[in-house]
Amino acid sequence: MLKVSLQQFFALTPATLNRYLQFAEDILYRTLLQVREARISMPGSIAELEWLLSLIKECHALLEGAFGSIDGLSLCAQVSDDPEIENATYNGWKSDHRINNVFVFSPEGKFDS
Repeated sequence: MLKVSLQQFFALTPATLNRYLQFAEDILYRTLLQVREARISMPGSIAELEWLLSLIKECHALLEGAFGSIDGLSLCAQVSDDPEIENATYNGWKSDHRINNVFVFSPEGKFDS
């Protein structure tokens, strides 16, 4: 969500909003470090890798060597004053500034060791 929208919804000044966002990001980061299910890791053993390969092979017989899948999410971003950041976030296809996220899943719906 754009910062200006958050400012309007919650009647916050830019400085106050930035403090709240930084505070929330710090809490989220510390929490995700402690949540085992939130970690991304490769299969821990050859047996686990072979198990994941067999799960994919059951559903998609022509797919060789896959042990996971990915999905993405493109979120709107506020336009930066820095020309390099503005250029990096601009998506010409959507004619908007966006941040792209990639999510990785095992056939079991997770990645953990």
